[in-house]
Amino acid sequence: MKLIHSALSRVTGVLLLAGAILVPYPGHAQTNLVVLARDGAWTWYNDPRALFHNGTLYFGYVRHGDGRTVLSAFNPRTATTTDLWTSTLTERDDHNVPGLLVRNDGRMLALYARHNTDLFFNYRLSTSTSPDTPEQWGPEQRSADTAARMTYANPVQLSGESNLIYNFARNLNFNPTVFTSRDGGATWSEPMIYFRSGSGSVRPYVKIASDGRRRIDFLYTDGHPRDVTNSLYHLYYESGVFRKTDGTAVGYFTNLPLDLDRGVSGSVIYQYSTEPQPDWNQWIPRGRAWCWEIVNGTGGPVCVFTVRLQGVAGPNWRGNRIYYYYARWTGTEWQKRLIAQAGRPLYDREGDYAGGICIDPENPNVVYISSNAREPFALGSAASSELAPDERYEIWRGITSDGGLTFKWEPVTTNSSVDNLRPYIPRGHQGRPALLWFRGHYRAYTSFQTEVVGLFSTELPLRAPGANAP
Repeated sequence: MKLIHSALSRVTGVLLLAGAILVPYPGHAQTNLVVLARDGAWTWYNDPRALFHNGTLYFGYVRHGDGRTVLSAFNPRTATTTDLWTSTLTERDDHNVPGLLVRNDGRMLALYARHNTDLFFNYRLSTSTSPDTPEQWGPEQRSADTAARMTYANPVQLSGESNLIYNFARNLNFNPTVFTSRDGGATWSEPMIYFRSGSGSVRPYVKIASDGRRRIDFLYTDGHPRDVTNSLYHLYYESGVFRKTDGTAVGYFTNLPLDLDRGVSGSVIYQYSTEPQPDWNQWIPRGRAWCWEIVNGTGGPVCVFTVRLQGVAGPNWRGNRIYYYYARWTGTEWQKRLIAQAGRPLYDREGDYAGGICIDPENPNVVYISSNAREPFALGSAASSELAPDERYEIWRGITSDGGLTFKWEPVTTNSSVDNLRPYIPRGHQGRPALLWFRGHYRAYTSFQTEVVGLFSTELPLRAPGANAP
């Protein structure tokens, strides 16, 4: 597979602009990095938030300037971006990014909700199988009101279930809630809790992946790590049954919810513990986990997650440190490794917000991280983690050739004047991946001045002087 930086070995120089590596291809006036949106950010709990379809990149984000949820399309053949639609409702909050789905008939569905604000979610359907103009998208629609406020959108369609569409959100009892559609997203079922736990501020956080045929994987926590001594778990759904990673059945879709408070549990990936022990590959004493991403590779599920340890370098939030983990199912157990230091949290009120980590869904041997640690890969002294002199978040790519036991790392950004955050690999890239992230000043999920950029493995034509310059 051609990786994003495979061209580096064939060129004589690398140009750094605002910390982003641009790869000049010999004999071409081209670059493979482009600014996709001058104002935009996203949270990591809406997926897919970017995907390729018929050669076009579709990506969602939230603008801070006007608080609109936006879907845009980027054509790599012409290096042009088109804004397809914006939400009618506004809210300056990165949680409101859309989840995207290419339906079985080739048309697209986008779902989005404001952050714990409304009793409904919004959705739009494309009228074309290549909906790369605003005219090829239908009007904004609303689901029926529910009895609770809505957050997040994660659409999945299973061809093995007569193309039933699921939307996984947070809604009833502030818990993970699912809606279904049997008509391609035109109408939606009543909501149903699928993981029940606690109430109010206590709720599991869930990351979702699917093969699009029969299986849906769930990576989830006990709650928010600021509230709960979080462990991390895995379940998967197939043919109406929820199972642990080894296939042990724990519940049925017809009998939802799965009651986590009554002992129903998936396979444990990371177990919270206060017990001291020197091998942080197993656990960090008092370290609280949070889920970031899961994919189902050919060898089974692979996931990445964070663990936060409080007070490593001082008594306030700046003294907290976050660590990145990689775990894969070997066929008999979850094998996990501490792979990098993430540095400190992004800001004080969210002490578990890391710069971000993601997996290439088509090659789980490749991961990307954002870190502001001085030495992100010096893991022998992780407990005394120092920050980079300017505390700037940079992006790195890691490749493993031994199933995640060790990684080889190389920088994607260096000497940046702004932070580089929440890297993401769009789905459906078919062996020609792109890396998206946003960069700028991120003060809170409601306050950011950031732009969305993309680093492509394909050559992008330079439209005009400065047209795609960062």
